[in-house]
Amino acid sequence: MNLIAFLRDRLKSERQRLGLTQMELGQAGGVDRRTQYKYETGSSEPTLGYLRGVEGAGVDVPFTLFGVRTEDCQGAIDWPLLWQAVEDVGLFCARRVPDCPEGMRRDLVERLYAAYVEHKRSKQPLTQRQDRNDLVSAMWEKETHG
Repeated sequence: MNLIAFLRDRLKSERQRLGLTQMELGQAGGVDRRTQYKYETGSSEPTLGYLRGVEGAGVDVPFTLFGVRTEDCQGAIDWPLLWQAVEDVGLFCARRVPDCPEGMRRDLVERLYAAYVEHKRSKQPLTQRQDRNDLVSAMWEKETHG
């Protein structure tokens, strides 16, 4: 079973746990019932905006994505930094590499998140969008040009 299969099953179980219809959860995520159905059947992948929306409706996003309940991973992941890394890589790819393979995107997010955590530990958080964009660009160059 691949990652999308796990995600679709967990997304559906979260919707059922919350007692929501596909239309209701879709609305929370800013999509229609048909798109929600596609997410739950694995024929389409949810977007970051959608995940943020359904998180507000009570969906346990760490469980949906990784199979680990939020309460079981408190302190293990800095969720605001992870969201920032996902957003920054998404913006970089949309602007510079729209056809970036999904595996490479995930690798960039993982490495960028680690860099953000390290900057935060050193008391030098990357708060400026340009600084974060420069870091993603440097990682991309290293990945593609060795």
